[in-house]
Amino acid sequence: MKKRQSYSPYSIGLYVKCPRQYYFEYLDNYTSVYPNKQKIKQLQVEAGKRKELVFGDLLHRVLNLFFRMRQVERSEEKLLALLKEVWAGGKSEARGKQGGFPEIEEERGWYQKGLEILKEFARTQNLSPTLAYLPEIEKEGEFVEANFLKVPLQPDVVLAGKIDRIDKEGGGFHLIDYKTGESERDDDFQLMVYSILAEEALGKPPTKASYLYLRSGNLRSFQPGEEAKSRAKARALEIAEQIRSEKEFSPHPTKICWWCNYLEFCPAKEEAKRIIAEYKGGEPKELPF
Repeated sequence: MKKRQSYSPYSIGLYVKCPRQYYFEYLDNYTSVYPNKQKIKQLQVEAGKRKELVFGDLLHRVLNLFFRMRQVERSEEKLLALLKEVWAGGKSEARGKQGGFPEIEEERGWYQKGLEILKEFARTQNLSPTLAYLPEIEKEGEFVEANFLKVPLQPDVVLAGKIDRIDKEGGGFHLIDYKTGESERDDDFQLMVYSILAEEALGKPPTKASYLYLRSGNLRSFQPGEEAKSRAKARALEIAEQIRSEKEFSPHPTKICWWCNYLEFCPAKEEAKRIIAEYKGGEPKELPF
């Protein structure tokens, strides 16, 4: 089994949600190998099971490109034009099955949703902040190592994460993380980890850290004080130690297994499929008739 030293809010959350999914993502000798992982994920994309993630990734890339423009060039018109460009790689065609949307009408609905979100973004957000940090441009499906900032917590434990944007604001730094889902119940753990990483990268701690919920336009902010960052470090170290001492990586089957890339590899796949079928209103496959 592989050994890991790097832990991010995403990987920590994955382990807490389902140790077995964490194992498949990072430790398994087949599924965690990058080319194999990409093939497995592409099968999920083509099955239409990653629409939310594909959509979120597209919006993140649009905003990254938008804020790389000079301040005087940024406008709602440019923002919406970027969505069109990024959506289909600059071509005037649908993404289709290979791009995550097997049904054309459903894809149109997602594209319209993207337009509405970005129009609201242009109406309610400052389009001309002075930037302190943006990640490097990534092509779809590309992994750019430099975008993952890292800070060692112990000789064998490294905290890592990818920050969406940091603005210069009022003599300080405002760290912003985009959220594209509907839930707005995130705690401060991810932002405190990112604040630790930002301080290492910028040489100065952020004065504010916020989740920007793109669907609603709501901004939920936290003050990255020393106590909050210490709690985040302690939580990261505690879970990293659990992962490093884990022997079983037992699955936790729930209805959200439907979105898991590794369901067909999972030892609990039959139980997971039964739960999914019941949740979706279908009949469990175990029925004897």
